Amino acid sequence: MKYKNIILGLIIVLFADTFAEGIFNHADFDKLLSKFVDENGLVNYEGFKNSAQFEKYLSEIGDANLKGFTEDEKLAFYINAYNALAIKNVLNHSPIKSPMDVERFFKDYKFKVAGEQLSLDEIEYQRIEKIELVLMHFGLVCAAVSCPKLLSEVYHADTVREMLKKNAKVFLSDTTKNQIDSENKVLHLSEIFRWFKPAFEKEYGTLNKAAAQLSNQKNKNIFNDYKIVFNKYNWKLNKQ
Repeated sequence: MKYKNIILGLIIVLFADTFAEGIFNHADFDKLLSKFVDENGLVNYEGFKNSAQFEKYLSEIGDANLKGFTEDEKLAFYINAYNALAIKNVLNHSPIKSPMDVERFFKDYKFKVAGEQLSLDEIEYQRIEKIELVLMHFGLVCAAVSCPKLLSEVYHADTVREMLKKNAKVFLSDTTKNQIDSENKVLHLSEIFRWFKPAFEKEYGTLNKAAAQLSNQKNKNIFNDYKIVFNKYNWKLNKQ
């Protein structure tokens, strides 16, 4: 019994990171994000390009077994996978100035994800959207300046929804992407709200209410009589 306890203790020590993370270990990507993503969410693509640790993480994404995953574990997994593979897709086509320089960047290029060959669009619409229809838009980073900021850390299952809510608030307060003109009662919103208008309306009723709730306004009806104008999306690559 004594030896069994010693062996068990060694196993726990050796695999502590995996156990702490849950079913899938995002530690490699977490370290890379903290190293190669700045406070503005801009990416050092060369750092990822030269990283064996990044390739190891991508391989692990491909071989992952999601059997037994909770909804939040799947959500965190797929958001991290999407963001990592968006970086990989940029590297595969570099040098580029924008993901839009690559025809069908999000549709045609497939990657192994949990044993399946999936494009970025398929990860978003066939996997993530089934779990989280609205908040996902504040976690997925499509390699462009007008996207929500890429965080310098990964998403974890136990905090993923709270992180996305925080991202939404930060995104709406970022005046390079959204502006509130109280004097003229105009909301200048990111095109994300136009593209996914049905999803936001399904969740909040109107885009005005969505903007109020996601920006954590005390009065959820504060923008009800505001006109909405959509800002042009900046597809410039989100590089440092």
